[in-house]
Amino acid sequence: MNTERIERNREGRLRHRAVRFGYRLSKSRRARTHENLGGFMVIDKDTNFPSLGFHYDATLDDIEGFLAKDDTAVAD
Repeated sequence: MNTERIERNREGRLRHRAVRFGYRLSKSRRARTHENLGGFMVIDKDTNFPSLGFHYDATLDDIEGFLAKDDTAVAD
């Protein structure tokens, strides 16, 4: 498997996991600027407000950590 495909699969898994916790993932599609750093944003579905990656600066690792924190909060 090539690296690009692995990253796409990981992104898909994180998208599904985010939905379970009431979030959605948005991926930057525009050219990089100081307001858009070309990464991801996690958006709360209820408020439509970013919870992570306000300038599309979140990585898949960041999102995984963010959702892991949310996962432990739900388990408690």
